[in-house]
Amino acid sequence: MRPRAAIPEDLGRWFWDVDVASLSWATWREFIIGRLLRSGDWRAVQWLLTQVTLPELAQWLQHHRGGGLSAPRLRYWQLILDLQVADVNAWIAKSPTESWGGAPPPVTLHPEVMPAAQQEALRSVARWSLLSPGRPSDVSSRRWPIWPR
Repeated sequence: MRPRAAIPEDLGRWFWDVDVASLSWATWREFIIGRLLRSGDWRAVQWLLTQVTLPELAQWLQHHRGGGLSAPRLRYWQLILDLQVADVNAWIAKSPTESWGGAPPPVTLHPEVMPAAQQEALRSVARWSLLSPGRPSDVSSRRWPIWPR
């Protein structure tokens, strides 16, 4: 087993929505791997590979059925990790972001690792949505003046 280091400061930009200092590898392993694989640059992947082995990464991708990675990233890891072509094809086919008109995967919020200001903003939005008419959970259907269509 490799030693699990804290996330380096220069990789903090990939975790813009959480307090990086509160992310422990033991608790947030799945989240950290997913975020860096989906959004990280080459430096992020290099650091990630100091934390997990290639077989662990392959197992993570299998368990998460591609983990929401883009088709080019999945094809890259298919070659590096010798993943089954049929599996990768299925993950890409089911990815909502790979087809026109598809919605992006849902965002998972982790308020317990958010900075205090973001936690308060999230609570404020939650209060607002409960007080507004319509279905509170369907914020995307509302007409926002600055929301792109």
